[in-house]
Amino acid sequence: MKLQGRWSGIEAGRTEKITLIFSDNRFAYTDSQSREIGSGTFIVNRTKQPMEMDLTFEKIPSPEHVGKVGLAIFELQGDEMKIAGCEPGSGQRPQSIVAGQGVRVFTFRRE
Repeated sequence: MKLQGRWSGIEAGRTEKITLIFSDNRFAYTDSQSREIGSGTFIVNRTKQPMEMDLTFEKIPSPEHVGKVGLAIFELQGDEMKIAGCEPGSGQRPQSIVAGQGVRVFTFRRE
């Protein structure tokens, strides 16, 4: 499983392109004009199915979420990745990759 690198995609129900970059244990995401929106560190648990990802936000558009952990799950199939995550600091992790009830879903393709 190769998570490292650049991924481009969109959030379910939206049209704005997002680029997500994983490098070592760090992540950053940018808007369609390559302006950084957020960043932080992450850890992955590959033993769970779907796999789990914990993202600690150092920079995020909502200042109240700085320093908080967003709990997510993700699936990788070839060059496609789907991530479902809950609001940072909520303590909740999605059970499936389906949007709704506080769960945001993103679909990315490897660049």
